[in-house]
This record gives sequence, C-alpha cells and structure tokens, in this order.
Amino acid sequence: MNLLVVGGGGREHAISKKLLESNEVENVYCAPGNDGMRLDGIQLVAISETDKAGLIDFAKKAVIDFVIVGPEIPLLDYDEAKAYLDKRGVPIVIKADGLAAGKGVTVALEMEEAVLALKDMLLEEKFGDASLKVVIEDFLAGEEFSLMAFVNGEEVYPMAIAQDHKRAYEGDKGPNTGGMGAYSPVPHISEAVVEEAVQTILRPAAKRMVD
Repeated sequence: MNLLVVGGGGREHAISKKLLESNEVENVYCAPGNDGMRLDGIQLVAISETDKAGLIDFAKKAVIDFVIVGPEIPLLDYDEAKAYLDKRGVPIVIKADGLAAGKGVTVALEMEEAVLALKDMLLEEKFGDASLKVVIEDFLAGEEFSLMAFVNGEEVYPMAIAQDHKRAYEGDKGPNTGGMGAYSPVPHISEAVVEEAVQTILRPAAKRMVD
C-alpha cells in the first residue's frame, strides 16, 4: 500500500514511522513533513497541509490507498465559511470561537478584510486552537459598554458601567483590539439602558446559575 500522512509535526512523524513497520506498506509520504522524517525512510512531499487541491492531485498521481490527516486545520471547512460570507456580505463581524486575549475579533467593513480574517484564523492558525472555529455575526452599529456586578445567589449588585476604546486609531478607523484604554462613568449612556441590561441579562443569568 501507498499511504499519505498530512502534517509536519512530531505526531505525524510518529504515525508515519509506525505505518512503515507494516509489511503491507510500501511507501509512506508525508506532506509537508519535516527533515527529520527522512532519517526514518519517510518520503516528504512539498505540499502545504491546507492545499486540498494539491494533496488530491498528488494522491491520484502516487496511487495513494489511504490518507491520514494529523492536524485539525486541514479538516476545517473554510470553503463553507467563505460561501456564507459571500452570501451575507459586509459589513460583518468575524470572531475566533476560543479565547484570544481580546484580539480575535475582526469588524470587517470591506469584503477583502473579511476574507483575510477567515484565512488568518482558519488556514494560518493566527490564534492557534482558539480559531479552529469561527463565529460570524451581523454587524451592529452603536454604543458598547461593560457592565459587571457582584452576585450573591440570585441577588445582583451592579457596578458602574465602563466603556473602552476598541479601535486602534482615531475616529474608529483602525483594527479592533482588546481595548485601548477605558473610562468610567459613561454619562452618554442612560440609566434606563443600564437598568434594562440588569433586568434582562444579569438577573436572569444569576437565576440560571443558581438553578
């Protein structure tokens, strides 16, 4: 049999080496692999693990019987995310689904920026495991504020709200960040809005945590 292992790390090295021990295996290829694999008789293929078309073409030419995919990235459905993006259009918000220290959000006003965000997260592993999946949300214009509270059972004691500067440059023109400074109080957000947030979000959340 001819086998193809996709990936280039220690995991893929171990898998490839073990496969070569079988008497039923003639060739083990690894794409893209790493130089250390050559010492164990593993044949390297200079194709990126995210180059699906290239991998398929090689598999056909080399008469590959089975393909073993090591890393998670090649299994992601980038094409599906791109198709959804094309359907929804911009402006749009693209978020890494995991923790990215406040930097995993792109507020894309142009399609080029949105596509680049998808590629960075899903294909280039910009935020590592945090961007193995993405969340695509509608763009909402308006004021943002942070509302935290002390909670004791179902009792909620709200703190004063704060607002931070998300965009890197003046006039909200730069990329989104984890926050470029914050201030409190926020007088242009009314008490009625804050109270609505307390009643519709904080108090129900506290009750559910107790439940």
